[in-house]
Amino acid sequence: MMRILQLIDSLQTGGAEKMAVALANELVEEIGFSALVVSRLDGPLKIAIDPKVAFLLLHRQSVFDLRALRKLKQFCITHQITHVHAHGTSYFLAFLLKLIWPSIKLIWHDHNGLAKKKSTWIELLKCQLLKSFQGIIVVNTILEQYHRKRFPNIPMLTLPNFYVAPPKNNTWETSSLQGTAGKRIILVANYRPVKNQLLALEAAAKLRTEFPDWSFHLLGHPVHSGYYEQLIQMHGKLQLDDYVFFYPDGQGVDARMIQSDIGLLCSDYEGLPLSVIEYGIHGLPVVCTGVGALPQLIEKEMGFLVAPNQVNELVKALRTLMQNPDLRLSMGKAFQYKINQSYTAKNVMPQYVGWVQSNF
Repeated sequence: MMRILQLIDSLQTGGAEKMAVALANELVEEIGFSALVVSRLDGPLKIAIDPKVAFLLLHRQSVFDLRALRKLKQFCITHQITHVHAHGTSYFLAFLLKLIWPSIKLIWHDHNGLAKKKSTWIELLKCQLLKSFQGIIVVNTILEQYHRKRFPNIPMLTLPNFYVAPPKNNTWETSSLQGTAGKRIILVANYRPVKNQLLALEAAAKLRTEFPDWSFHLLGHPVHSGYYEQLIQMHGKLQLDDYVFFYPDGQGVDARMIQSDIGLLCSDYEGLPLSVIEYGIHGLPVVCTGVGALPQLIEKEMGFLVAPNQVNELVKALRTLMQNPDLRLSMGKAFQYKINQSYTAKNVMPQYVGWVQSNF
């Protein structure tokens, strides 16, 4: 009998964190038991955890926090955990757990896009540690090809992210956007250099004179404080005070997308960004950089793909949608249909459960 624990570093509103919570919640119905352990930080996603999910917050203070490690092992023993599904950087804690409890089966979930990898000692160490894992999950075929070369004997699954509705009766439902209704562009991504919100600011500055009644809305959590400060400084330099708005609480994604008209993403690289799937579920046409799995996700009748860090391409695509309400509507409907057909828990969970059952 499978008893799977999701392991994640925090409950901040990032894509990996949302998927860890979503998988934990869905597994309650799929296999009758589910657990979620957060190693470091609490966060706003806590209210989204199903009450039936066994939950533990470790408050891990350091890389080799023995108190947290012992607490994790005891939790696993108490709940008879058979598999630990480690998301992102939590693979290291999962590896330490296996050192003191060798019978546990480990799965690593790589949510990130494939940047230019450097042969640093950290990457080399990571590669060695992952050899002790029994399975690897990735979010696109590019990552799958990359990891199959490194780990040819480890079972691998390409599993798309999927949309899960937020919990009802929470304060997120009342989150609002500034600007004029019917003329809002939303960009949902935590404030990190790889998300390249600076490019969105440049595009906004070029479009402001032509479309003064439109507005841009950048929603995310300031993961990288230095980069967030850089964004604020550029925002002031370009005099975008009443045209581009920041929402650093990172909350109310669904409520704010409902109030929006175009979904935007400017990342330098990606895996399969959950925010773009959320754009689709709410019927938004999209303008995104063509990175990671986005070229496979976004077909030409659903939005526009542009080259990374090319502001003129970005401006051209946004202008086309801003000028054409009928095109926005048709693209949004086409994208929404695709997401509903392939990127919901109903479509994705059988792949996940079947893979775990057949490989472990």
